[in-house]
Amino acid sequence: MFGDIAHGAIVLLVGIILCASEDFIKGVEGMEMFHQTRYLVLMMGIFATYMGFIYNDFMSFPIELFGRGCYELDRDTGKFETISGQENCVYGFGFDPVWMASS
Repeated sequence: MFGDIAHGAIVLLVGIILCASEDFIKGVEGMEMFHQTRYLVLMMGIFATYMGFIYNDFMSFPIELFGRGCYELDRDTGKFETISGQENCVYGFGFDPVWMASS
């Protein structure tokens, strides 16, 4: 699993559908594998979505859900600079989205 909000939401939706349709899946021949792994798929979806929020990652694009980060990428030099007036700041939840630009 990897941390991505969109991917995790899709897997989570499939897990919810598998858990909700337990009786239907149990009665269909060839669906035993889905019946046995329905909770695994559900948990993978929950944790992939959670990790997507920690990485601030939606379909491989960084998102700023919790405000602006502490650092800016200087496109000319390729170095990160602290935004003025935000010394020792902490991003609200997860990683600062500018981490995607790091080498």
